[in-house]
Amino acid sequence: FDGLDKSSRVELASMLESFFDESPRALVMIVHRLEDLVPLPSSVLLLGQGDGTEHSVGPWSQMEAKVTSFLQDSSSELPPSSMPVPTVAVGEPLVEFKDVTIEYGPVRVFDKLNWTVRESEKWIVLGGNGTGKTTLFDLITGENVLGYTQNLHLFGRQKGSGESIWDIKKQLGVISSELHMEFLIYSDPRFDRKVTAWEVACSGLFDSIGLYAEPTATQIQNVQQWADMLGLQDLVVAPKGEK
Repeated sequence: FDGLDKSSRVELASMLESFFDESPRALVMIVHRLEDLVPLPSSVLLLGQGDGTEHSVGPWSQMEAKVTSFLQDSSSELPPSSMPVPTVAVGEPLVEFKDVTIEYGPVRVFDKLNWTVRESEKWIVLGGNGTGKTTLFDLITGENVLGYTQNLHLFGRQKGSGESIWDIKKQLGVISSELHMEFLIYSDPRFDRKVTAWEVACSGLFDSIGLYAEPTATQIQNVQQWADMLGLQDLVVAPKGEK
């Protein structure tokens, strides 16, 4: 259900229930939320128990309470921030789309899209599956090369005027489910690699999966301030000697 909007999740859930009602079939589901348990499983394998390498397995009737507790704990709310979010006046344009038109063969995703994001603005982009949310994001980050054919300005500069993709990315902070999965793969215990929340946060300064460069004193202070603002100061903890 990851990446699907509300109506698409309902539709997929209905399809799955009908599919498995028609005839007996095997199904393996990997879920992160209770509402993703469609249809209800007959058996459960719960990983990451104990020290992180243990597991529990059994029929749903015996595992339901443990699964419910595990998924509820995983989705618990963050603690309140101890630092108020600063109020800053809206400033210069950071992202400007001017009559941006994107087509894939006969499919037109955007038709003369005009959109501007200014300093200190906080936008939410909504839309059903296939309406162009990922395309919009990739045009900004540089993952979609069609952006170089459009009237698109990033940080005061026309896209495609000589900047590299790294010039753009170093000015962006990105969080996504794909990035999360890359860190899960990187920290796979089979490869004897462990990654801390502090390393994850600092790696964003260098656009890397894993921390390979030593952050400066100013960068360390910035990471600590953001962790405090988000109420994550107990999780994002600097190693001794870097505070």
